[in-house]
Amino acid sequence: MLDAACAYAGRYDVILDGILGPWMLEPFRATCRQRGLGLSYVVLRPSLDVALARAARREGRHLKDIERLTGLYGAFEDLGALESHVVDSSAQSAAETAAEITAGLWAGRFATGAAPRPDSPAARADSAPPPSSPGPQNGPRGVS
Repeated sequence: MLDAACAYAGRYDVILDGILGPWMLEPFRATCRQRGLGLSYVVLRPSLDVALARAARREGRHLKDIERLTGLYGAFEDLGALESHVVDSSAQSAAETAAEITAGLWAGRFATGAAPRPDSPAARADSAPPPSSPGPQNGPRGVS
């Protein structure tokens, strides 16, 4: 997954969507530093009640088991230094959540400390997103 993400990073925004806990970040940070790529990390964390209600509405075989969800939620409850990477999507629409993430990416709120390429928007302090841009093209971003 890491090699595939980095193969496209630098030319495209790469978003890894899934359950990517902070315990998985160090290999991403090291690889991004080595390749001169920036790395952002975002955790979508609605309240537990909202997370369970959303899970109950899922169709198919997606993660729905309350006990497993509650345990998994606990793994993301206290992120320490990464707490500023949390987006509470409890009361947000998908569009509002996407807008908050986009703004945070451009502001550097979700940066992990891996050094972006000098020519990337994330490396330029005076950079502003173009109106139609989804975010800086600076390397893989994990969304949990």
